[in-house]
Amino acid sequence: MKIKSTFTNKLLVIMVGFGVFIGIIFPFFVKLVLNLASEQVLTFKFFSMCIIAGLLVGGFNFFVFKSIFYDFLESVSTKLTAFREKLDSARREEAIECNDDECLITVKSDDPIVGNITNSFNDFIKTIQNSMKAEMITTRFLEELKQRLSVKDIADVVLDSFIAYFGGDGGCIISYDKGTFSLLKTKHAQVDFEMVDQDELYRVMEKKECMRYENLQNNPVKLNIVLGELVPDSIAFIPLRYQDQKIGVAILLAKNEFARSFSGLESKNFIQQATPFLYNSNLIRRLEELAAMDELTGSLNRRFGMKRLQEEFSRAQRFSTSFSLCLIDIDHFKTINDTFGHQAGDEVLRSVTTQMQGDLRSSDFIVRYGGEEFLLVLPGASLADSYEIMERMRRRIEAFQLQFGSYSINFTISSGICSFPSKNITEPSDMIRAADITMYKAKNSGRNRIMTTEE
Repeated sequence: MKIKSTFTNKLLVIMVGFGVFIGIIFPFFVKLVLNLASEQVLTFKFFSMCIIAGLLVGGFNFFVFKSIFYDFLESVSTKLTAFREKLDSARREEAIECNDDECLITVKSDDPIVGNITNSFNDFIKTIQNSMKAEMITTRFLEELKQRLSVKDIADVVLDSFIAYFGGDGGCIISYDKGTFSLLKTKHAQVDFEMVDQDELYRVMEKKECMRYENLQNNPVKLNIVLGELVPDSIAFIPLRYQDQKIGVAILLAKNEFARSFSGLESKNFIQQATPFLYNSNLIRRLEELAAMDELTGSLNRRFGMKRLQEEFSRAQRFSTSFSLCLIDIDHFKTINDTFGHQAGDEVLRSVTTQMQGDLRSSDFIVRYGGEEFLLVLPGASLADSYEIMERMRRRIEAFQLQFGSYSINFTISSGICSFPSKNITEPSDMIRAADITMYKAKNSGRNRIMTTEE
């Protein structure tokens, strides 16, 4: 917006012309109102003085306009031009920075109308600036989400974007899957997950509305700062849902107030942008888990199990740590199948897997290697540790009795254990071969036995 010279010229002509007009008619007005003689007022001298006075008044009015109102309009024009340049720059550089001196007008008048115009102009500029920032955050947010597939990577992007958008200082994302809450991602936050009220989390998801709290007592989520923990003044629970599916809850923390409202349409739309990505990443994770699992026993199938074994072997080599591999075989499994049928054999396979899982850590995993053969991988376990674990499993399985129809079926296992690092072990297949030889030694020694490669 720029005030053109034609506008000011026209205004000058109108103001001065109106002053001259008043100067011309003023003598007649005086004669009429004061009832003076014509030779006293309708003279060249009086006409001249009235016209000059009109010129002076018109000129003075134009000067007042130029020095007060025109300067104000010129300031508005300058600020709008500066802001427009900032917008053009933002579209090219995807960043908008406009401080108060550059883009906002300082109120210099006590006049309510001028003050109202100034405040409205400043609010308008701030609104556009905030909308641009929100649009840029959303654009970057969506672009980053498109490049992520894993749940944790997407949760990382979502949490960072939520903190930036709402002006928080930290937070976490708690996922909800199959009726269970689990801590998925944290940033600048210390979470005492056992103290989190999971009923409250579920109510937030059911209510479908963001919940804000201030000075929350016994808050289990705190800001993680360099020197320790800091209780946030403001905390927000954001339900994460996709259509009718519950995905989880995002918890944001702020030292003071949040920069944005959580109830506005723009904020709700921003939150809803994230939920499809989180939902789809969960589906991908479930499909990957299904693809990796043996359908009958729930253990890893051979293809994915060998991949995990290679990863553990490479990790142990890289960090010079130990890990053990146990090859397990069900004794007389063919006899069980021939005597009780293949359905009974399937139940035995499931029972063995279930019994083995009772002694496992979260890092351990079972692989169905063959028909009745399993691999048990124990990262970080020495040969002695693995022997103790396998011996407990052997005793538990020996004591277990499977009820199949009217039959009670007892069964046992034999296992060979190999640990890394060990002589002549350079790759996973060497470990499997050594464990296989050791397992057959256990079988030939009477079955229902655990043996190591050192025996």
